[in-house]
Amino acid sequence: MFKKFLLILSVGILICVPAFARDYGLQETGSVAEYSQSSVYKSANSIVSVFLSILAILFLGLMLYSGIRWMTAHGNEEMLTKAKNIMEAAIIGLIIVVASYAISNFILERLIQ
Repeated sequence: MFKKFLLILSVGILICVPAFARDYGLQETGSVAEYSQSSVYKSANSIVSVFLSILAILFLGLMLYSGIRWMTAHGNEEMLTKAKNIMEAAIIGLIIVVASYAISNFILERLIQ
């Protein structure tokens, strides 16, 4: 069974011919449409910013949830531990979100220039 799979895979790879895409008037089409490469980077920057903003709102929701869970624990160690774990995970997530925002903003701003 495995030999048949390898045979089919190798024949498929050998038969496939890579497409060498050339510039077939894409620059002219983009200039007519008033669409430049920097506008693509600006769009990507906007999309990344919106996505990371949504993640920051999710962080706020997790912090509120864990805070309420902590306040309503009434001395129950299990609920308190879960609340602390959620809070720690949310803070780690926020650090990752802020770092990814800084990195993506830095890279995309350099590409726009």
